[in-house]
Amino acid sequence: MGWFDKVKGVFAGTSSNSQESQGTTKKPGAFSDWKNLFFIVAVFVIGFFGFTARSGATVSLALDEQGLTAVGPKNSGYSIRADYADIENVYFVEELDLGTMQEGTQTKRAWYGTWESGELGSCEICLNPQIKGYCVIQTQQKTIVLNYENANTTKQLVEGILRVLEEK
Repeated sequence: MGWFDKVKGVFAGTSSNSQESQGTTKKPGAFSDWKNLFFIVAVFVIGFFGFTARSGATVSLALDEQGLTAVGPKNSGYSIRADYADIENVYFVEELDLGTMQEGTQTKRAWYGTWESGELGSCEICLNPQIKGYCVIQTQQKTIVLNYENANTTKQLVEGILRVLEEK
């Protein structure tokens, strides 16, 4: 019996081995065939998601008394800064036409650099494109678009910046 027939037999509940075909019965062990298959699949899935989950925090934020800095992925060397005194407007949007990259990097988990947006014009971005929800910061010199962790955390970031601006 080939490996495919054994796997097929696991799903059909008719798994057998050479001992059973010779008239002897297999003694149950710690795992039956279907449990072994489930265990192998579970280890693969957990390993795959564990690897992809570690494959890149995309944006980190540094906040200080003067402003905030968004930093791209580790070893990217990319960062953008907005001083609180220069911020004219800050708001949260769930959807945004980010346009096209003019200069920077665009991967599955990180976009950073200069983009040309139909809605915002030229803007500096530092974000995870898989997160829907953006913090838009407008200063006299530039427009910055970023997000952090998830849409809810990004919205809280906007609310926090607005509170700091009210106090200043």
